[in-house]
Amino acid sequence: MDWDHRPVDKKWYGGLIERVIGTFMGEVHFLPGTTGSNVIQRAGLNPERDARYNIVECGKWLLEQAIIYHGTVHEGLHSTPRQAWVHYDSQGLLDHERVIRPDQQKRFEIDFLAPSYNHTIQPYGINFAGRRYHSIELDPYIGARDVEIMFQPYDLDSIWVMVPGRFLHVPCIYTKNQLSKNWESYSSHKALSSARHVGHSAPAGLIDDEHALAAQKRQRELAVEVETQKNKKPRPPKDITAKTERLSTHPTVQPVIGPPRIIESSRGAPEVLQPTLIIDRFKK
Repeated sequence: MDWDHRPVDKKWYGGLIERVIGTFMGEVHFLPGTTGSNVIQRAGLNPERDARYNIVECGKWLLEQAIIYHGTVHEGLHSTPRQAWVHYDSQGLLDHERVIRPDQQKRFEIDFLAPSYNHTIQPYGINFAGRRYHSIELDPYIGARDVEIMFQPYDLDSIWVMVPGRFLHVPCIYTKNQLSKNWESYSSHKALSSARHVGHSAPAGLIDDEHALAAQKRQRELAVEVETQKNKKPRPPKDITAKTERLSTHPTVQPVIGPPRIIESSRGAPEVLQPTLIIDRFKK
């Protein structure tokens, strides 16, 4: 794979790949956990807290989306990209020099791995990411310096070592207990461990305390709990007044109601006058 830079101030040379990326990102923004495409949409969002896909799941989604793209009718082709490919292949119009052969597939995959430079091949192998990698295929190259390696960011169980003319697949033969196989997790752990040394200047904003990390975890758990209970009826407020300061409760005052009085009416018929009920709430 070679670099081929487009001409300066000729941005339309990148229109093809920009259009494909735009199509993919348009679908990405419908996924749960998306942060939107601008600062207004991201207002109030915490990507670390609101994320739903990990790196492996994201890669699988992108692969499936590529398959969907090749099966969707294209405006310029008036057919799906796959149908167009099959048609031109049947007409003998494809440039097969640009098609990856089966024996080139592994090399093509390695090109997309993460690189690391300036390694030395020792008699025991190569030190990388807190691990030791070795294979008997490395023995002819012991002592080589400035060696380039390639690695899978989410699987550090093995690496690819570049030697003259090829890449060697070298497994991990030693690692510390409970050391993450994920490069991002390992890097964060290394930064935290280094920052704890006296005299080491840690970057501003780095949480460097086990109690603070535990508090951050409890915050996230509380946020999830609150989010799941937001539709429930709120509980009545709890009386936090000390028992010694509470007012004594008195028995309810029972009203005293006398017998109804009979008043002689001028109309000659007696009328019954019901007494008005008055209760003194503060009377002991």
